[in-house]
Amino acid sequence: MNNKLDGLSNNSDELRDLLEAHLQKPEKVDLFERAYKKFDVNGHLNFSLSWSWWAFFGGPFYFFYRKLYLIGIIVLTVGFVGTGIWNMLGLFGSIVCGLIAKFFYIQKFRNDLLLSRYGEISPSEVKRYLTILGGYNTWAIWAYFVGLIIVTVLVILIMGVLIAASFDHTF
Repeated sequence: MNNKLDGLSNNSDELRDLLEAHLQKPEKVDLFERAYKKFDVNGHLNFSLSWSWWAFFGGPFYFFYRKLYLIGIIVLTVGFVGTGIWNMLGLFGSIVCGLIAKFFYIQKFRNDLLLSRYGEISPSEVKRYLTILGGYNTWAIWAYFVGLIIVTVLVILIMGVLIAASFDHTF
């Protein structure tokens, strides 16, 4: 890391400005500022447990929403494979997503700071790059709800078929 990034945790105003540019959701800055300070230990990113309800319920869609595509693909793949192996893996996967989400976002934020040449160019240019590299995907929200509707319809259809098959049609 560069020296400027090492001291970022101690400069709340600057950290908040950079997070706001990256998140593009001012209402989330406090939440991620606390997460950044929790994970930043003497300028190094260290994993520790945190919690995100959005990631718990959204699973891979949360990661797609936050542009963490590789993590989202891994979670989605493990979810599909795991459902066939053991149904409770879904709950376990949701818990894991809830525990790791903020860490991976902060890791992306720090990587994007380095990509935007933080500490080498003007703060306004860094914020411009962070706006491009960060942000969120609204399509992930729509994909989540479409998936939820499809799964709900399938469950209702399967239950309907099973209930209909269980009736004895001989009188």
